[in-house]
Amino acid sequence: MKKTPSKPVEFSCHAPDAQAVFLAGTFNDWSADTLPLARQTDGHWRATVPLAPGHHEFKFVVDG
Repeated sequence: MKKTPSKPVEFSCHAPDAQAVFLAGTFNDWSADTLPLARQTDGHWRATVPLAPGHHEFKFVVDG
């Protein structure tokens, strides 16, 4: 069976007062501490994650 290649997907969250932001979703078993986002100077937090095509649910975890 041929594996479908993943594609980079950028996630962004505007949380200028946050100390830490993580990404949790169906692609990492809803782990709230394994995918940190990087703080940007404009108050956004960003991360790029390679995901297989399809439907993915996610949430941002801001300051726990």
